Amino acid sequence: MPLGDCKPIAVLRKYEEKIMKVAGPNIEQQFSHNEKNDCCPRYVRVNTLKTSMDRVQAQLASQGWMFLEYDPLQETYDDFLNVIQNMDESTYLRDYHVPELLVFPPNTTFWDNILYKKNAIILQDKSSCLPVFLSSIQSGAKVIDACAAPGSKTSYIAGILNNTGHVLATEMDSSRFETLEKLLWQRGVTCVTTYKQNFMELPHNKFPGVEYIFVDPTCSSSGVNVYKDEVSQQRIKSLASFQVRILLYALSFPSVKEVIYSTCSVHAEENEEVVEEALNQYHDHFKLKNLGKKLREWKHFGNTKYSCGKKCLRTNTEIDKCHGFFIAKFVRRNNKDCDKLHSDNCKGQKRKHSSCSNSQNKEELEQCMDGKNGFISEGNDASGTELIDHDNTHKRKRKSKK
Repeated sequence: MPLGDCKPIAVLRKYEEKIMKVAGPNIEQQFSHNEKNDCCPRYVRVNTLKTSMDRVQAQLASQGWMFLEYDPLQETYDDFLNVIQNMDESTYLRDYHVPELLVFPPNTTFWDNILYKKNAIILQDKSSCLPVFLSSIQSGAKVIDACAAPGSKTSYIAGILNNTGHVLATEMDSSRFETLEKLLWQRGVTCVTTYKQNFMELPHNKFPGVEYIFVDPTCSSSGVNVYKDEVSQQRIKSLASFQVRILLYALSFPSVKEVIYSTCSVHAEENEEVVEEALNQYHDHFKLKNLGKKLREWKHFGNTKYSCGKKCLRTNTEIDKCHGFFIAKFVRRNNKDCDKLHSDNCKGQKRKHSSCSNSQNKEELEQCMDGKNGFISEGNDASGTELIDHDNTHKRKRKSKK
């Protein structure tokens, strides 16, 4: 009997037919996209709360890894991308932008590595490190991580702060909250207070003086998902509505001077459109920071169809060799910014009314010149905000290192 007609082959063909029927005609395209994601290198962040870069590299050398040295001031970003695309199985190098990040060949496993087991290294894609790296946080800062679980971003924030200052991390899902607490403990984080709490129900006076807020809300995950078409437009619309609400609430904190908004989505509805909606409501208080200035030779930014696009940052999986991400950085306007904005508004009003002589137009122009038209009240709370139940509040017992 020919091999193709034997019973095992026939059974396999039968299952193949069933799989193809369920998966549909796009299965080959889906697997092709999966292979493209697999070509991304393995990124490993050194946990500076547990060890140092030198110690990690010494341990890696003892395991047979070869470190590729280069001078980022002499090499271009294109040179770097070419190197990581052609690494052999025993080499690694430091990331071009994020100093705590090491880059290994695709699919390198670390689950059994002593460095991973001791929490000296954290498996974290470059894209998810960028929101923290692009922020302005410094030792001693007061920070809120509004959507904290599972905790990689939170622990990176604590690492940048060197466990000084104070970070409040909120997560409302019970299972994810348990993971957050566990990972922060394992990674040596001591400057974080965790709350099993909806961030939008956190009153402003619960954390007075907060300076920085990170908003990384639930999204379609289309930047990391191998199945590009599985999220419906209705779902994206619903997610965008939620994303706008949580971003607006972050901007409403009267003391906050910087809000970092990020998603792992490629859809403009969850990114540029959310940012523009927030700017429409808080334009008088916040402006966008141009993120390209901190990432040397970066290639990908927001969709230029939107006015905010050129100041936002995107990652392109096929070019930047990391997951698809979007980042926008809101910074509070200083007095000089506000004066200029108000002056520009008044000039526009003056031009608008210069050809009109009726008393109503004259009164509006006088109000503008007197500074009575123009600024929304600071610290508008999101509607429906409720005080939190202190019985459901969880605080970490460890104190910050002085």
